[in-house]
Amino acid sequence: MKAIFTLVLLLFGFTAIAQCPSTGEVYLYEQSDIDNYFANGGCTVVENLIIGSGSPNITNLNGLNGITTVTGSMFVGWLPLVDFTGLETLTSINVLNVEWCPLLKNFKGLENVTDINYLSVNQMDNLESFEGLEAAAFTNTLYIGGCAVLTTLSSLTVPEVLTDGVFIVFCPSLVDLSSLSNLQSAARITISNLDLIENFQWLNSLEEARQFSIQSCAKLTSLNGLENLSTVETLHISDNPILASIEALATISSNLTDTRIYSNSQLSNCSINAICAMLLDPSPGDTRVIQRNKGACLDRLQLELACKETMPVRLLSFEAVLEKQLVNLIWKTSEEHNSEKFEVHHSTNGKDWFIIGELKSSGIGGLGSEYHFTHQTPAQGNNYYRLKMIDFDRTHALSTISHAYFNAEAKTVYPNPTSDAIHISSLNPGQIASFELVNSKGNVVMKRESGTLYAINMDKFPAGSYTLRIFNKDSTVSNHKILVNK
Repeated sequence: MKAIFTLVLLLFGFTAIAQCPSTGEVYLYEQSDIDNYFANGGCTVVENLIIGSGSPNITNLNGLNGITTVTGSMFVGWLPLVDFTGLETLTSINVLNVEWCPLLKNFKGLENVTDINYLSVNQMDNLESFEGLEAAAFTNTLYIGGCAVLTTLSSLTVPEVLTDGVFIVFCPSLVDLSSLSNLQSAARITISNLDLIENFQWLNSLEEARQFSIQSCAKLTSLNGLENLSTVETLHISDNPILASIEALATISSNLTDTRIYSNSQLSNCSINAICAMLLDPSPGDTRVIQRNKGACLDRLQLELACKETMPVRLLSFEAVLEKQLVNLIWKTSEEHNSEKFEVHHSTNGKDWFIIGELKSSGIGGLGSEYHFTHQTPAQGNNYYRLKMIDFDRTHALSTISHAYFNAEAKTVYPNPTSDAIHISSLNPGQIASFELVNSKGNVVMKRESGTLYAINMDKFPAGSYTLRIFNKDSTVSNHKILVNK
């Protein structure tokens, strides 16, 4: 009988070990669940860990000392915790979601956590700081909301790039956001109901935010600090009662597709280049809401009138086309008023710009024109181009950025632009596996396997912009922009 009992224990032991690392959800609803976690077969590596969710008797996490990794989500909520003491062995959390812990003041106990992909902190009435998270590196998302007494983010280390973004809302006492000063790129940024911020000097490294929303900031007077921001697609600015200037956004050179600026009662000038370009030359599907502001920004009609007065040039298109060893720049204007010249700027990283030439404006009587400029010495790799359109009164506007990739040892496509056929020239034609032609809507309109003849008849394709994708046998791909004229 004793042998049978021993065998059962051994089998049970192996079963418990086989369950680690645990998968699925581990629910700890009572203090006794915490205290007996390892006695009940708990693992050091957990997929999803749910602590609390409404249990008033969980006052400490000491029984969890030994957990090292949460590969999925860790939820801590609705508890009378003061800090995270007891989790000192924890080093990695994929998603950390903390909410409704009214006594929590900081994150002490998480000093050894070095990796958090997604951090969400919500409705923490007495949270004073992020002390305890000094070693944590964030990679995806930072959400902070409903923290009434939080004044600083100083214990957080925010990297140069967040793949998702930053969302800071309803933190009326927050004044120190300097931890965000290194952030250069994020897919989304939302700043809302921060009553004490006056500008964005704490975000002065930001260059890219595909979606940018600024709402209901009571003391915000300007967007100063955002002068390095060049890439935005969706811009939402609303309900900022004393915001008087968005001039800092004049450096946006990307195409806006969704702009909503409303209920900013002191904002009288919205005529920055990117917004004007969207209003005067809209694309199908663009969203444009301008209303309940002031002066020339009062509504969409007033802003369109202001844009027509302030923009010396209405730019229809700006293309960088690689042809053999050169890059041809082609741009068209529909209107030119008091325009003096175009400066051509070049960059290899999209940040540092150098003047490589200029052309005098040739528009007559307000009419537009077409311009050509050839860059004789493009750099190996990425080449970025923009135009500085200068008026006679020295006001100016920047164009959107056009790009060409140059590889001195790779394929060239010529002639470009073309009205007939294009030819592919390669130093190593045997490495070409196939190629395809993609139109401006992203549709593949032609595919062809590798052969002895590298020529494509473009007669059957309508005029416009195309991308030729060349697939190589080593799995690399090169893209070549083609302009077809009829």
